[in-house]
Amino acid sequence: MTGLLGWLAASALLVAYTLNRINVKQRMEQAVIDDLVVATNRSLELSQILHTALDGILTSMEMDGGAVHLYDSQSNHMTLLVQNGMDASLVETLQTVPLQKPYNLISRAVAEKRPIFLENIRSEESSPYLPVELARNINSAAAIPLYTGNELVATLLLNSRRKRRFSATKVQFITSVAQALGLALEKARLYHQVSSEKRTMFVLNEITKVINSSLDLQEIYENFAVKIRELIDYDRCVIVLIEEDKMNVRVFLLAATHQTTLPEGQILPLANTSVEWVLQHKRPQFENDLSVNRLFYEDDALFKEGIRSAVRIPIRVKDEIIGVFILNSRRPGNYSEQDLDILEPIVEHLALSLEKYLLFQQVSVLSLTDELTGLGNRRLLRQEMERELRRADRYDRNFSLLMADIDFFKRINDTYGHLDGDQVLKQLAEIVHDHVRDIDTCIRYGGEEFLVILPETDLDGAVAVAEKIRGTVEQAVFQIGRNKIQITVSLGIAVYPIHAVTDEALLQRADDALYHAKINGRNRIYVYNVGAVEMPTLFGDLEII
Repeated sequence: MTGLLGWLAASALLVAYTLNRINVKQRMEQAVIDDLVVATNRSLELSQILHTALDGILTSMEMDGGAVHLYDSQSNHMTLLVQNGMDASLVETLQTVPLQKPYNLISRAVAEKRPIFLENIRSEESSPYLPVELARNINSAAAIPLYTGNELVATLLLNSRRKRRFSATKVQFITSVAQALGLALEKARLYHQVSSEKRTMFVLNEITKVINSSLDLQEIYENFAVKIRELIDYDRCVIVLIEEDKMNVRVFLLAATHQTTLPEGQILPLANTSVEWVLQHKRPQFENDLSVNRLFYEDDALFKEGIRSAVRIPIRVKDEIIGVFILNSRRPGNYSEQDLDILEPIVEHLALSLEKYLLFQQVSVLSLTDELTGLGNRRLLRQEMERELRRADRYDRNFSLLMADIDFFKRINDTYGHLDGDQVLKQLAEIVHDHVRDIDTCIRYGGEEFLVILPETDLDGAVAVAEKIRGTVEQAVFQIGRNKIQITVSLGIAVYPIHAVTDEALLQRADDALYHAKINGRNRIYVYNVGAVEMPTLFGDLEII
């Protein structure tokens, strides 16, 4: 009797112990779900939620390692977001999991739209689980797809070095966790979507402030580069503008994280480039991996710099594409259609700033341009003279002023009329413009007088330019209506700071030199100085007054 009572007591204790363990286990499993709900309510940071959930799942399921992958609909891959308990080499292997065949455990669970539990990987010869797992002595594993409604959002991967029996209780537990985790992911996704939209609006407002407060295109470009990085990552940010000839483009580098061979500010051919593609198709263009496929002329150079992916977005002003906004990344697949929700509004703001700048430039050019000849006017002369004076003083350099006047121009007007006289002025303006450098400034000073500002040019250089103009005009045939005539010009030269140290004085010295060229025979060059000494040169008649 005593033995029976002892046996019953022991059995009762065992049952109580077992029930207690079951209750403890159930409480632990419920705690995992409760903690997940609490974490979701307290924080909408995705990584924090997932770390909390993964720690609890591994403990309750008695597994050694786990990982959560997020679904990328653009690439049809699962991308690793968080992991726990996996060695570095396995983590590297699991960074990206393709969902196409041949299947592995994760892709198989997604394809079959159900959790898959492998209690003994080695015993399942047909197991599609990652072969690398066997080399790490991993014997059991599970993959659970996570959904919000019917939409795949993530997968949960679990593994253990021991053979594990996935009981009905464990399967029920992990199914409940998966449902809670799916809801948490959706809540976090919506939160981040709203936060992203708010952040985008804030950045757009900041960009609008820049546009309204500045007409400095370089300042606008620099601010764009900084603000865009707050929303989307890049290794190189570029604007390419179409030249007027529609055959070439001008490249502007806004920012780069590395040394680049990009020819900043240079004009390059449009043909066979991504910019040409955008112009033809009138829509954004993506390249996901330059190591796999390079479509355009510039791609080889980009790939050599380490660039792997790119997005190109048209810049439109009044329905016309005037350029392309480009982001490059050293990571493959860094840009997708979803990024256009952020980038296209920003590029629209960029287009507004460019339109405003181009309009300002047009107004500025008109205000500084002689209507008849297209050369600069007196306002531009003052502006450029002040700039050259400052530069010459700063760098201790010369610059020269060349003044030209048509000989006997009154006779042309009296003989052929003022309209034909205007044609002579226009043709002479073309000759002057075509015989100076891009850095030189050509001015119609008034009537038949023209000026050329020659930066960093000494007396010999100025004389060479003057003689080139004089000789070309002398040989040229001017077409006015049905008539062809020939003319000559006289030129005067003054050099800063040799002949004067102010803009007004330098203009007066050049005018004085021109006057002496006129009264001493015309069709010649005079240089201002004290005295009237003849100096023979290779350039013809040159006198110093």
